[in-house]
Amino acid sequence: AYASNSNDTLTLNAPTGFYLVVSGSVSLETKYDSLYIYDGENTSATKLFGGSSATNGSTYAINTTSSGKSLTFRFKSDGSTNYSGLNLKVSVEPITYGIIVADAAYGRVESDKVKAAKDSIVNLSWVYTTGYLIKDIDVRDASNNKIAVNGGWYLGAKANFKMPGSSVTVTPTF
Repeated sequence: AYASNSNDTLTLNAPTGFYLVVSGSVSLETKYDSLYIYDGENTSATKLFGGSSATNGSTYAINTTSSGKSLTFRFKSDGSTNYSGLNLKVSVEPITYGIIVADAAYGRVESDKVKAAKDSIVNLSWVYTTGYLIKDIDVRDASNNKIAVNGGWYLGAKANFKMPGSSVTVTPTF
């Protein structure tokens, strides 16, 4: 149970490159006790979740995600009846970026991931039509900057690159 006469605000911040995920349940006194979750550093941010139980002590689920690195929680209770309260888990998750592999004539490149966090290693492999070898694997970030690729046909049809902090496009040439 939670304390009577609570009037608390808590802001959680994820490290750079991460966001927050809240899951769990809430059981509060209807109309008098409440929890609000805001998508940002204060209660002026967009409200993601808010209210009290539909009926006294009823439990309802919470699943919400920050759009940035911060979530602010606002909890209030009156001086009377208290229920089981908050059973919440906050997870810190890495921001991931998309990996697009372009189609190519005479072969196909596959990535071991469809999304990856910044600085993670993305592994590529390929198959090709008889008579063709991989000529180039061009990886570009969202700003069209070239990303270094390690490996090639001489390493058993495998290569990799370090994921930048944006989505990438992989363009193979056979």
